[in-house]
Amino acid sequence: MAKSEKGTTSAALLSYKLCPWILEALETLGYSSLTPVQASTIPLLSQYKDVVVEAVTGSGKTLAFLIPVLEKVSKAIELGTKKGHFYAVIVSPTRELADQINSVLNSVLELQPDLGITSQLLVGAIQSVQEDLHTYITKRPQILVGTPGRLLDFMSSNKVKTSSCEIIILDEADKLLDSSFLADTQSIIRLLPRQRRTGLFSATMKSAGSDVFKTGMTNPVKITVKSSLLKSNAPESLSLTYMPLPVELKLPVLLELLLTARYKKVIVYFPTCYSVTHFYGAFMHILKNIKDSPIINHDPSIQIFSLHGKLQTKPRQNVLSKFTNNPSAFDKCVLFTTDVAARGLDIPDVDLVIQVEPPTNPDVFLHRCGRTGRANKVGKAITLLSKGREEEYISFLKVRGVNVTLTPPPNWVNEVCAKENELNPVEEEQEEEQEEEQNQEKETEQENNVDDKVQELDTEEDALEKEFAPTLPIPRYLPFTKFTYWFAQKLCEFNVADRSHYEHAVRSYVSFQRYYAQHTTTSIFRPAELDYIGLARSYGLVRIPRMPELRYVQNVIFGWIEIPGTDHDFSEWKELILESNDWNSKTVSKEEKSIIFDKLIEDYRNSNFNALYESDQFKKFDGINFDILGYADPVREKSRLEELKTAKRKLERQEKARKKRELKGKNESWSKKVGGLETKQERKEKMKKRREAVEEKMKRAREEESSEDEDAQEDWKTLVLEKKGKKKQKVEESGGFFDDL
Repeated sequence: MAKSEKGTTSAALLSYKLCPWILEALETLGYSSLTPVQASTIPLLSQYKDVVVEAVTGSGKTLAFLIPVLEKVSKAIELGTKKGHFYAVIVSPTRELADQINSVLNSVLELQPDLGITSQLLVGAIQSVQEDLHTYITKRPQILVGTPGRLLDFMSSNKVKTSSCEIIILDEADKLLDSSFLADTQSIIRLLPRQRRTGLFSATMKSAGSDVFKTGMTNPVKITVKSSLLKSNAPESLSLTYMPLPVELKLPVLLELLLTARYKKVIVYFPTCYSVTHFYGAFMHILKNIKDSPIINHDPSIQIFSLHGKLQTKPRQNVLSKFTNNPSAFDKCVLFTTDVAARGLDIPDVDLVIQVEPPTNPDVFLHRCGRTGRANKVGKAITLLSKGREEEYISFLKVRGVNVTLTPPPNWVNEVCAKENELNPVEEEQEEEQEEEQNQEKETEQENNVDDKVQELDTEEDALEKEFAPTLPIPRYLPFTKFTYWFAQKLCEFNVADRSHYEHAVRSYVSFQRYYAQHTTTSIFRPAELDYIGLARSYGLVRIPRMPELRYVQNVIFGWIEIPGTDHDFSEWKELILESNDWNSKTVSKEEKSIIFDKLIEDYRNSNFNALYESDQFKKFDGINFDILGYADPVREKSRLEELKTAKRKLERQEKARKKRELKGKNESWSKKVGGLETKQERKEKMKKRREAVEEKMKRAREEESSEDEDAQEDWKTLVLEKKGKKKQKVEESGGFFDDL
């Protein structure tokens, strides 16, 4: 709802007559006129219509459903109340939004007559379900406001009677109907009577699609309220802009915006909870030393708060309350947060919203930007995009009805990018050189009257060589300015001040890779094209942690990020480049390659990069040695040192055992070295095979012996018969001889 001068319709002139006490309460609060979404929704939802409302952020959706809820409850109380019964339930996806809705509701209920209408907030981690039930029985509230999980646990109790509920409101309904909340939301709806009114409210209702019918609505009425300017889904008072930057410059630019921009409150959206925690600590350290920064026109009176989903409920409420009310003497307040504060929160005096990374779901883009420019107040939202393919995200948003304009980066960013193009050859220039070389080769071949077919084959081979040649392993660096050098130095000081800071930076870096891979617009946000080296430097890392995405990274040596301006890092790269054949021109000699590379190193040294890593703070790393980088907490440091000693002793034992095995192997007999060791099963199998072979041999021998015996018996009989024949023949011969005498 808006103030009288901003509204479009008086509440008293509605076709549906509101309760007198509600009209008086609204006028007392300064809301004597209604916004378009309120004027369209209140008469329908207060009577017998289910509604699906899609309206731009800051258009007054909260009062658009709270007034019908109060109408329904007021009429139900006139008919008498029942013990254990409630009459309305409002569901929101986050605790902060539920708390805000309950606060707005109570501000109206404070002005009611003696009706006795009360509400109860039901969110997790504040008190247990049993305590909520005790409060419900004793105070007997008529309106329940809460998150899906706690509401479902609460309403599943036998002490809570759901049969009298007349209306249910789903605020940020597209979020409540997605996969993370759909099961709980449907379970809550099943507990309610079918004859009830249902209201769905969101700024991006289209994304819910056919899921709206899973809420059990009957003949719903759809209400859509957009900005009159180009039919945009964003309010006219909200300026949506983007700024393309190299990934390494996002955080320095963010700091400059926080220091130089004019605002009372600003919300900065980071991709993950780890990122919020890490950069909250880093920026607090940087702001303490802001007097030494090269930025002259800056306002150091800045207070930073951090809010994310992994905080407990009470700290989250305290942080949000402090940021909303701003009781301190600071002129500027900054909130580092995640998407937990992207939906529905109405925080006054938020003039600026900055998105360090675009959301994984494009529907959340408008919700983030909608934290400013509310109720026709002027607001600005800036999205920091990485230069390159991510700039196509703007065209994608335009198709969805969200118009985002370009805002120029600071002048020093353009100077850095221009210097980078000088130090790192642009791909277009390399392509032009390749084309010139190809043209020269073709002209030479034509002059020599080479056969056409041979010429075509040579051209194809050259094209294949250039197409499949490996990437030149020269990393791309951004030259320093005074400001970026100072920023990198302070970030390095923060990381090495405590080992836990560096470990948290590593967790932030890894969690961002998972966040980036979850983008629904995969054609734009491709993990294979992400600048992992530049991103690691922006987190203050000196080594990329082990993760699957390392397959996309080519210009690292064993995971270490090369430090520009140091000889021990560039020496290995120099050897790789001098020995490689990845140069476009094969006529470049090894000496010419060496000159080019030495010139590259000299350019980086001129940027005073080396001074940063020779500072006393960075020497704690000892280059690459993390064993001496300790925790600030003495208990954790003591535990770390003990673990380090244990690990060293274990390594010493392993090394000693290895040397012992090597020495034993040298002193073993020749037979043991040659034969090797066999398992018991292998020996059994070999013995079995030998036994079978011996038995087979013995069997064959027995068979041969038996056949020889039979042959011997047959030969003996033959010999006997032959002898008998010979004797008879001799007798006959001798007898004839005597007869002749």
